[in-house]
Amino acid sequence: MSDPVSGLLGAVLLRTILVGAVLVVMRFLAEGIYQPALALGGVLAVFAYMRITDAALLE
Repeated sequence: MSDPVSGLLGAVLLRTILVGAVLVVMRFLAEGIYQPALALGGVLAVFAYMRITDAALLE
């Protein structure tokens, strides 16, 4: 059993990283830098797919 504080801090860190990555993609798109935006957006899409399918499989 993990410590509840560690679980909470891990969730906060994960959300912070995801929000930061989305903001970087949005900034790249706004500035017209498409190749890194597509690469990072693709990684985010794969990560979202893995989280959704993993949650569905664990039910």
